Amino acid sequence: RNRAPRRTPAIFALAMAAKLGDDATRAAALAAVNDVCVIGTDLFQFVAALEAFGGWGRGTRRAVAKWYLDKAPSALALQLVKYQRREGWAHRDVLRLCKPSGHVRGGATDAALRWATCGADDAGGDVHADLALIYAAERAKLAVNVKEIVGLINGAGLPRECVPTAFLNDTSVWAALLDNRGRGMSNEALIRNLGKMTSIGLIKPLSAAESAVCTQIMSERVLQRTHPVKFLTAAGGYASGHGVKGDFIWAPSQHVVRTLNDAFVASLKYGTATGKRIMIAVDVSGSMDWPTTATRGGITARQAAAALALWLASVEPNVHVVAFS
Repeated sequence: RNRAPRRTPAIFALAMAAKLGDDATRAAALAAVNDVCVIGTDLFQFVAALEAFGGWGRGTRRAVAKWYLDKAPSALALQLVKYQRREGWAHRDVLRLCKPSGHVRGGATDAALRWATCGADDAGGDVHADLALIYAAERAKLAVNVKEIVGLINGAGLPRECVPTAFLNDTSVWAALLDNRGRGMSNEALIRNLGKMTSIGLIKPLSAAESAVCTQIMSERVLQRTHPVKFLTAAGGYASGHGVKGDFIWAPSQHVVRTLNDAFVASLKYGTATGKRIMIAVDVSGSMDWPTTATRGGITARQAAAALALWLASVEPNVHVVAFS
């Protein structure tokens, strides 16, 4: 149900089962690749884990090829364009290993896979309506002004990952990405780029962008699909007014900070109770004042522990909380 804060542990377990399990386990794991690996990043993580567990086999190649071939051409185009390279892998590397076959030669899927493998020069064939995003990504590489990029975002849903770096300091580009959230920018990317949008002046007190961002963050869909600690981390990082290394600064919007904290509280109710009796012991020693590595310094270890304790106490009916040092 996509309730986990991160899919990485499940992907690692899937790769382990696919390589080290008995025959039935391996078959079940490979059959689940499409369900567990939702986006291109997930697939690259799965492939990297497979390599660590001993590499590829015939069944693995079929399962990975199926990940590409089972998608509608437009959905495949989005994965190829948005997640071009992760974990040291590119789609070209994966496709050359799995060698997908069985798709219609000359069709939209075939053209998309050739683009991922050979690039624009060898994508060839007729123009396919389902591959508008791929054509938009190629046009973005040649864009010479902001108007062209904004047109591609509004017209084809060009994702932020395909916007050339030279245009990522323009407010109209980010405004277009904000208007096209879900296509141009995911909800998680929206939260992750709050500092950037504030630093360039798009998000400012009483602005339309500030209102749109806060409305989106508090929407039911975002609250239900975002782990509470991610909101708390985002609130801490954004309120600090600077990036992890401190060389990127902004003046945080008070309304956005309040909204992120409100979202943390509002999202607590989406946990699923186990019904068991639980004692939570929270470390309150001095060492807990260090920033957490997992949250990139957005909150301290003490805040993270308190947040998780609050979450469990909000969801579970039988909880006792103690502190120790």
